[in-house]
Amino acid sequence: MDDSCRIDSSALDHLVAIGGAAFTVRMIDLFLEGGSKRMEEAWEREKAGDWTGVQKAVHAMRSSAGNFGARRLFDLAGEIEHLAMLGQTSALPGLLHTLEEILNQVQNQLRQERERLRL
Repeated sequence: MDDSCRIDSSALDHLVAIGGAAFTVRMIDLFLEGGSKRMEEAWEREKAGDWTGVQKAVHAMRSSAGNFGARRLFDLAGEIEHLAMLGQTSALPGLLHTLEEILNQVQNQLRQERERLRL
């Protein structure tokens, strides 16, 4: 796994500190569900040429990624959001593929963390 795609354990520690393990597990569950939905939505909007829709989908994903310290996901979603807003769309399909790969890596890490927190 590319280390630049790793989540920041201090961000998870912060969530546990402010809300406890059960709260953090719930946040992870929401991200797992919501991240996949936002990715699907981004692809649907891209296929339709709805760049505002792409922008909105990745914005929601970006906000959630920040909660977990998923820096690469956060940064790439921001780049996609910015390019979509500017109408500079030629690179978006490739960037969306990369975003999906990073999302999958982050989700896998969060699944592991969820299991650790449930112990």
